[in-house]
Amino acid sequence: MDLKSVVDELYGLPPDVFTAARDARASEARGAGDRELASSIKKLRRPSASAWLANMLVRAQRDTLEELLSLGQAMRRAQADLDGDELRRLSLERRRIVHKLAVEARTIATKRGQGLSDSAARELEMTLEAAVADGAAAEALKSGRLVSALHFSGFDPVHLTDAVAKSPEPVSSKEQGSRGQTRRQRRPATTQPLGGGEGPAAQIAKAELTLRIARDEARESEREATAQEQRWFAQRDELERIRSELASAENHVRELRKAVTDFADQLRRLDKERSAAERRMRAARDKAAKAADALDEVRGHDG
Repeated sequence: MDLKSVVDELYGLPPDVFTAARDARASEARGAGDRELASSIKKLRRPSASAWLANMLVRAQRDTLEELLSLGQAMRRAQADLDGDELRRLSLERRRIVHKLAVEARTIATKRGQGLSDSAARELEMTLEAAVADGAAAEALKSGRLVSALHFSGFDPVHLTDAVAKSPEPVSSKEQGSRGQTRRQRRPATTQPLGGGEGPAAQIAKAELTLRIARDEARESEREATAQEQRWFAQRDELERIRSELASAENHVRELRKAVTDFADQLRRLDKERSAAERRMRAARDKAAKAADALDEVRGHDG
């Protein structure tokens, strides 16, 4: 047993069984005489629901995740080139893939018997967005051992301290950069550092481009929200129509049931009347037979 295999195992487990499994592995290591390994395992922190889902996406949707992260690199190049059209296209593609991964995460949670709250779903999407925006965050996500969600404000670098479970392997240069640099030394991966030889005009041009892209995304989000609202109203109207048809059908069923009850009552009355008629018919036949016998007897005497 080594720490890497234990970390990989534990951060693929649902949060509700993490602690028990971690303590069991620590006990095994202690029983084997490896107190240092047992201590390292015991220090592993339980992942949040959103972090666990991100770790599961790394394991189950690696190709789609790599596709998303590659968009981050393309978006940084487009921003450096002040290519607004390409940035808008990539932003739409980013939202599409983030949505696809969020849907897949819900499927994973359902299959594992785990509920997914709205807050956890939002945190997962924020983690994916942070990984697109920040190269160090992308490396942290790809490790598959997140402990907590990642957040990117658009100005400060993604805070990675304690966000990833400790590993015995050497920390990558990208992760060292994200942990060792201060905010004044490091800027977000989605923008070029202000200053750094660029004149005020270049800085203003980049800021204006960022503003245009943000406004375009806001308008696109408004269009999507409007379309969703229209679909909601259409669905509500359809539901009301179906409810109306159901109420009408229920009334018709009640009428049919009443008709069945009335016909059943009439059938019972007719059955009684038929039985009484049959009894009268048999009595009349018996009486006629007796009258015929009496007539035959009278005729016999006369002869």
